[in-house]
Amino acid sequence: MRLDKYLANAGIGTRKEVKKIIKSGRITVNEIIIKDFGFKVDFTSSVYIDSQKIAYKQFYYFLLNKPKGYISATYDKYHKVVVDLLPAEYKRFGITPVGRLDLDTTGVMFLTNHGALAHALLSPKNHINKTYLAEVNHPLAVSLLENFKDGIVLDDGYKCLPANLEIIDD
Repeated sequence: MRLDKYLANAGIGTRKEVKKIIKSGRITVNEIIIKDFGFKVDFTSSVYIDSQKIAYKQFYYFLLNKPKGYISATYDKYHKVVVDLLPAEYKRFGITPVGRLDLDTTGVMFLTNHGALAHALLSPKNHINKTYLAEVNHPLAVSLLENFKDGIVLDDGYKCLPANLEIIDD
């Protein structure tokens, strides 16, 4: 990764600000002063600013209790999005929700900037089970158990993967 990106991601400043810092000779990588902001570093590099070690974190993970009124997205023209609930300093790290909860649904959500992990958790081919507890305003028909087991067909014709439905209480 480029040194300027590394420093910006570590919270030292914007890319423009860290380029000035690098050119001033305040950065050392593995005990060598570096003035080239395109210099390549990795997560094993020892990076210092003014003799102070930079604590770099590659991935961020959040568990969030999503309230009603927010959608599971990073941007929306019409609704508030779950990433708006994170502290401002994390917004530049590309944090995204893993999975979806509807606008009026509350519950725990996982958010991360670890794309490979998010993909592994969401990809249907990995068969990662998810559990939802839903409160409904009318009794559910027992026939729904078979519908879920076979895979529900949505109004647009899309057939969902088979799932397990358990009716806990009337």
